[in-house]
Amino acid sequence: MSARYTKGFTLMELVIVLGIIVGLSSVLLLQGTEGKDRTRVTRAAVQLEAALKEAQALGNSGRAFPVGASAPDNFDRGYGVQVTEGSGTFFIYGGQGNVDGSVDASGNPTIDPTEEVYVAGNEYETIIFEGGVVVDNVDFSSGGDNGMASVLFRRGESEVKIHRNGGNPGNRNRSWVIFTLQLNSAETDVYVNEQGLIYIDD
Repeated sequence: MSARYTKGFTLMELVIVLGIIVGLSSVLLLQGTEGKDRTRVTRAAVQLEAALKEAQALGNSGRAFPVGASAPDNFDRGYGVQVTEGSGTFFIYGGQGNVDGSVDASGNPTIDPTEEVYVAGNEYETIIFEGGVVVDNVDFSSGGDNGMASVLFRRGESEVKIHRNGGNPGNRNRSWVIFTLQLNSAETDVYVNEQGLIYIDD
């Protein structure tokens, strides 16, 4: 009776197969992480877009701020969104209204730029991005990134009030602003212009 030998895999073949499996696993793991980051950034962009549209609806309705106030000067102050570069938190806020009592040539109350921007204590809603997403960049039509933006919507105004770094009159009435949201290598832009167009730009 003769002995039978079954040929198996060599050590070299096993090492090559194992290397291929490890390589494919690391690629799939990396793609899975990037996919999760992309999903989180997209969800954050939807959060910001929804907040801007909520502020637009509130502002265009003339709703009083603070909520529930009934004095005439509490209406038509506007509502806005304030976003800061490097932060994962942003605010829907109520406008300040005619704080200084200024009027135009016809005696109508006027609201100057310093009364349109976010002021601590005027928060209507505080929103935190999920999963570590932050605002990586705030870019304006006038060029450059400037760290902070306030976007205010008010009934009876033909243009959205877009402010860069506070209420300095020279920093008002930008044509558009782009908020770039980022998590690791994933990023998405949210765009707002002075006509009130708001959209996510992948």
